[in-house]
Amino acid sequence: MKGLSTHLLLITWPKPVTLHEKRIVRREKEPQSFDGKTIDWQDYLVHFEQVAEWNEWNDLERAKQIVMSLRGPAQKILSTLSKQDLGNYNKIKESLNNRFNPREREAAYVCEFEARRHSKDETVSEYGQALRRLGYLAFPNEKQDSEMMEKVLINKFIRGLNNLDLQKHVQFQRANTLDTAISYAIEYEAFINPQNNMRKPMLTSNEVPIQAIKDNKKERKRLKADLEANTSAVKNLERPQTKIESLISDPIKRVQINLVDQNCLFAFCKIDEIDVKFLVDTGSPVSLISFDTFEKLKLSSQLISLDSILTTANGNALSVKGKCILNIAIGPLLVKQEVIVADIKGSSGILGMNFFEQNEIDIQIKSQCLSINGQSIPLFKENSSQCSRIQIARQVSIPANSEMIIEASKRDSFVDGIGIIEPLEWVKSKGLLVAKSLVDTENTIYLAIMNLNSKSVKLKTR
Repeated sequence: MKGLSTHLLLITWPKPVTLHEKRIVRREKEPQSFDGKTIDWQDYLVHFEQVAEWNEWNDLERAKQIVMSLRGPAQKILSTLSKQDLGNYNKIKESLNNRFNPREREAAYVCEFEARRHSKDETVSEYGQALRRLGYLAFPNEKQDSEMMEKVLINKFIRGLNNLDLQKHVQFQRANTLDTAISYAIEYEAFINPQNNMRKPMLTSNEVPIQAIKDNKKERKRLKADLEANTSAVKNLERPQTKIESLISDPIKRVQINLVDQNCLFAFCKIDEIDVKFLVDTGSPVSLISFDTFEKLKLSSQLISLDSILTTANGNALSVKGKCILNIAIGPLLVKQEVIVADIKGSSGILGMNFFEQNEIDIQIKSQCLSINGQSIPLFKENSSQCSRIQIARQVSIPANSEMIIEASKRDSFVDGIGIIEPLEWVKSKGLLVAKSLVDTENTIYLAIMNLNSKSVKLKTR
């Protein structure tokens, strides 16, 4: 425009800045050393390969690093390799694997897996995780089939628990994974332990507990000798002529009996020169004798009918044949005692409160003896759980490195109920593994037997 000077505008752009990518350099990790003693080879291999991935080593670097990490017996393997093999990571790994994890060790891991049990000094969680590790070592090919592996681990976990009630609880929960089964077991223990620590209510007269320990053979022999000596002295005593008034003379409509089937307290007695053992039970108001013992006495002609109803502590009715009067010798005492003949298992009979009150006998629980006219008669402790034998129902041949499910038959007399199958020592010596398992003896019993030998094994019935 006229009158205005022209102005030139100079626009200066900033120079472009070159951006450089910053690379984060990770610090290399050093692998632990391996001597073949302090750590298992498979565990170390997992550790080493994780370190190698972090450090981004190639196969040559891995070979050099693992050679430098070997110590002691593991290091001696290097002298067996050529110079070329020392630079081959897969060759070094194969040599170490053959030395510290041969295929034969799988059989040893299987045996260890089958024998693993939950010990008292470890938690359920520790037991379950140790079992998982053993399972992967014993059955490496099953890792690919995770569902099958979990079933194997769950089954073994339940069978290895040291508490029968805990086994049943976890079994009935039908867990799909081992971790879930462990959680159920932890929950059960957390609930039960506080219950056991709670103060127990006062006991009624028919619920007095009897403490017991395992049978001591030496103590038993000594007690037998004392019983024989006391019995010879009893023979010279004059039999009492006074008629003892029966506590059962009046009709009893219902009597509750405590049948203890585990640790119990017993007394040695004699009935007509026959040795018997009676369970001492202050929770029972009456005394009883078993069917089997009564038949040995051959006193069926003296049996009197009885209309009373006997029930166990859980409410089940006991089968009763009748009642009779027996001559019972215990220590220096010979008495006539009225007893009920009933179907009881685990002992010859039960000495109830009527026996102790009628004959003025004191029970010293702490001293584990009976006090009769100032004289102490020792009692003995015994675990009365029954051990019976079973055998295979038919002749079978188990192929090498195989497992079979075989039907079994009862060999001894049985008390029907839940039992645990355990193998005899000779079975293990034959290279066979028999799975410990809970069975119901009222139903057909099956055995899971594994042959770890390289040849088939033939089993015959006896």
